[in-house]
Amino acid sequence: MARILVADDMEENRVLFARILRRAGHSVSVAEDGMVALALDAAQPFDMVLLDLEMPRTDGFEAAEALRARDWAAGIRRPMLAVSAFDPRSISAKLAKADFDEYLQKPVDQRSLVGLVDRWLPAGTAPPMDADIAELLPMYIAKRREDLSRTAALVAVADWEALARIGHTLRGSSLMFALPGIAKLGTALELAARSADTSRVEALLAEIAAAVERL
Repeated sequence: MARILVADDMEENRVLFARILRRAGHSVSVAEDGMVALALDAAQPFDMVLLDLEMPRTDGFEAAEALRARDWAAGIRRPMLAVSAFDPRSISAKLAKADFDEYLQKPVDQRSLVGLVDRWLPAGTAPPMDADIAELLPMYIAKRREDLSRTAALVAVADWEALARIGHTLRGSSLMFALPGIAKLGTALELAARSADTSRVEALLAEIAAAVERL
């Protein structure tokens, strides 16, 4: 049984990845950011690491470079998988610099995930992901409501960075849960927040809240 570390700052994504990989026959640990991932790996090295690229404190690129330095020092090379909503062509140089072995673009297809992992660490196959998504949807909705509950105060103090982060998180999580319409709203919110467009941000937040409540 291979030991896999999954690092992603979105709890619902961590739960979904872990469930799929465990049912594929692997032992899985999770981390909420790159710093925690590095600490867990230092305590007991993993056979494979799956890293979301955009995480607080230590992002996926930084964590990958640190992990690869450990590999070189130990005379080994463990497979590392990058996960992100980015078009891989736009970050190809950074992926190469961090020395990732594979790249998975969100929304991640369950068969692609298991197929890539099995290419490096054969273990078997997992059942379809649709049931997992349906079971974890209440967690997704609760997380979105929690984020939305903070937005009025953030708009009031013009905390555009925090609002942009909410938009980014909304996009990534919605893609994982096969909700492209809400993901687009997340992208729009992130862009509006970075432009400090108050009226657009408020309109998008109302649209997002309505979309989440329709689920």
